[in-house]
Amino acid sequence: MSDGSESDTFTRLYAKAEKTKKVIALKLFGRGGKRPGFSGKNRQREKGKKDGRIFVNSGGRVEIMKEIRSSGREKHPGTEERARQYFSHDFALYVDMSECVSRGAAEIFYAAEDGVFLCERVSGIHMLAADSSETARRLLEAFSMRFPDPKRKFLVAHGDAVLRAAYDCLPVCAETSCYQVVYTGGRRTLAGALRFARPEEAELETIKREYSLESPKNLDRLAAAGNIWCGFARENGKDTFVGFIGKHPEGSMGLLQVFPEYRRRGYGEELESFMINRFLDEGRIPYAHIIDDNRKSMNLQKKLGYDVANEKIYWLALR
Repeated sequence: MSDGSESDTFTRLYAKAEKTKKVIALKLFGRGGKRPGFSGKNRQREKGKKDGRIFVNSGGRVEIMKEIRSSGREKHPGTEERARQYFSHDFALYVDMSECVSRGAAEIFYAAEDGVFLCERVSGIHMLAADSSETARRLLEAFSMRFPDPKRKFLVAHGDAVLRAAYDCLPVCAETSCYQVVYTGGRRTLAGALRFARPEEAELETIKREYSLESPKNLDRLAAAGNIWCGFARENGKDTFVGFIGKHPEGSMGLLQVFPEYRRRGYGEELESFMINRFLDEGRIPYAHIIDDNRKSMNLQKKLGYDVANEKIYWLALR
């Protein structure tokens, strides 16, 4: 995406909005900055501002209505409700986005009957759901994907239609396809085979060596936030570190690993049951992303009673 004058204007206006904490309209026009007249399309845009929607004309000009409050959470009346209505069409496919909104971690760019586009504030990861590739393409072209950390450029595309649009609009350099699974049952009864504790320095160094899907820096952050747990089993009269589990930066359950010499003893099920209970105790819905060729993990999720979304989600890394 371009970093030209329109993006710079957007950045300055958005920064001012956050400072004043007022409801404002950010208007970006084409070259010359001339305000267009009130044609039929422009009247539609003016109407759209009232309910927080975004309309894009053929020249790529965007009008955005945002409400910014001192809490930093999107509070525009109806925006979150429209997002929830859309998520209700396929609960399992959109549970990650729904949970992001529920815990107040979502910056919602767009929410309407044809899709939702948001950014998870903690991780900076963008998430997009849309009914069609056309809608997804329109949204991706409308919003400049600005990331505070150049090493953290990710979009989670929900479904094949959004995936096709992402490849059309964005510089995708890597793709990981996953099944989203969601747990809707009650608390799990633990077998008592493990003792659970947060990692000390030695355990954390082991986790960094063994787990490659998060950077060492992210693992440090997750551990500091209390989002990684270790399982210890009694082996030869002493507690032995046998595996770990945790919560990814954007909120999904994951990091599950049992060391090879301790597998096939039920420790994976025990670790995940423990984590399910923690999610439920926090008032959250347990969900996870399972890489599509990880059959062992998928079998475990089904054994634990997870529901599996009908469509895949795609983690897309951007250049």
